[in-house]
Amino acid sequence: MVKENREMEAQEKEMKESVITGATYPVSTGRTGSISIGSIVPVVFSQDEIRVMSVNIKLDIDNKKVYEQVKKDFPFFEEKVESTIKKYFEGKFYRDIQFAHEKLRKELHAKLNQEVKGGKIKGVVLEDFLIQ
Repeated sequence: MVKENREMEAQEKEMKESVITGATYPVSTGRTGSISIGSIVPVVFSQDEIRVMSVNIKLDIDNKKVYEQVKKDFPFFEEKVESTIKKYFEGKFYRDIQFAHEKLRKELHAKLNQEVKGGKIKGVVLEDFLIQ
């Protein structure tokens, strides 16, 4: 029992240690990695209606090769997230996007998977999704 608790504590510590700011990756081999991208993006619905969207995006990554690619090109993937968000909301009115969460998640998943080689991003989770 004590040994199991120590192992669990060690695993939790490994998961909390960031490889890059905002990113976590379970170090032990054979596990899926994840990277979080926090983003605050101004969303222009019209000249009179500009809102700010805040979201934390968790990428569940297929394999270590893809994880290393995302880690290496992290600024590119941050920019891809922001440009996808801006483009997604372009031409929409605030009142029209009340149920945009799932559609945006699918759009981000598709766009980011177009950019990785040798594997895939298995999932995209939008955490703390807020438009003000």
